[in-house]
Amino acid sequence: MLAASGLLLGLGVPSAQAAEEYPTWSEVQAARSSEQATADQVTRITSLISGLSAEVEAATALALQRADEHAAAVDALDEATGELEALESKAARAQADADEAKRQVGQLVAQLARS
Repeated sequence: MLAASGLLLGLGVPSAQAAEEYPTWSEVQAARSSEQATADQVTRITSLISGLSAEVEAATALALQRADEHAAAVDALDEATGELEALESKAARAQADADEAKRQVGQLVAQLARS
């Protein structure tokens, strides 16, 4: 019976050493404060991410607009280059025609001078 009562005493009452392992009230308060600070940081970071996402969307829209403008400018340049080449060709033909006309006038003047 003595052994049984010793067994009951050993199991029923926690020792003072076990009680020392629990955090103090100040440690609990510090943990709560730290938890709130962490939650505040998470909220702040989430807000920053949202703002940056909006900036990325705006920058993407602007980049797409600029790409469209660039494509339009390249198309206009290609068209203007084609027109320039056509005008240069036309000018070369006109110069050749003018040179031929000048030669013919020179021959006509020479014939008239001989007559």
